[in-house]
Amino acid sequence: MKILSLDYGDKRIGLALGDTEARVAVPYGILENRGRTYVLHQLKILLIKENIGKLLIGLPLALT
Repeated sequence: MKILSLDYGDKRIGLALGDTEARVAVPYGILENRGRTYVLHQLKILLIKENIGKLLIGLPLALT
């Protein structure tokens, strides 16, 4: 199964693509954060294009 991981930021969203069968994750790119509508539309396109089975969103626990 393919997994898309998001590192959500105010200006940019980092993307990584993982595969449970290959047990590997690789950087996928950056999505400009141009507002909720834009981001959701771009993510929908990406989820369909890459046949993503799960979506993970990072939770920053230590911002120093």
